[in-house]
Amino acid sequence: MSLATIFRTRPIAAPIPTLTQIVERPVAALPLTVFKSEVVKIGVEKMLTASYFSVCDFETLAKVKRVVVDKEISDCLHALHCVHWNAMSVEVRQTVYSIIAQTFGEAND
Repeated sequence: MSLATIFRTRPIAAPIPTLTQIVERPVAALPLTVFKSEVVKIGVEKMLTASYFSVCDFETLAKVKRVVVDKEISDCLHALHCVHWNAMSVEVRQTVYSIIAQTFGEAND
């Protein structure tokens, strides 16, 4: 998905309220499980639409989901940190996509 598509499909964010406005007009917050799920969806979308792979994003999302990633897989992903997707072979790129799907897919909720 291109960035243009993402910005076209996402509403423009409302202005960030001040602390006074939040206290005066509290808004219902999402339940934690729903919030975490939304955070992971947004983070995975960011990971896959960036021009390069970020192991920082991957590890942060794994912490949110409390997923323990195999050490050998983690070492391989660290070696790919900041490597542009188009600089990876198709096989390596597909393997990283598969690891992302297995780690953050709905089956792991």
